[in-house]
Amino acid sequence: MTTARPSETSVCPKCGSEKVMKHLALTDTNADSPQIEVAGDPEAILFRDVVKRQLVADVCGKCGFCEIYVNEPEELYKKYETLRR
Repeated sequence: MTTARPSETSVCPKCGSEKVMKHLALTDTNADSPQIEVAGDPEAILFRDVVKRQLVADVCGKCGFCEIYVNEPEELYKKYETLRR
């Protein structure tokens, strides 16, 4: 079974509403956008060879269901795969 990525659908998977707000930025108290990072050398203090990507969300305007996902996950996965070798 293939599931559409959150960025490809405009229907809430919980209630079926089409009132979905797309690609909303997440922020923290420092007004920065939270990010996910994969470090090529997680043990290093400097020069960790890090790939970072922003977290974004789709939110249903009817029931409030929220999906959080990463922009450009392919680059994170490439870095992750280099760690497994």
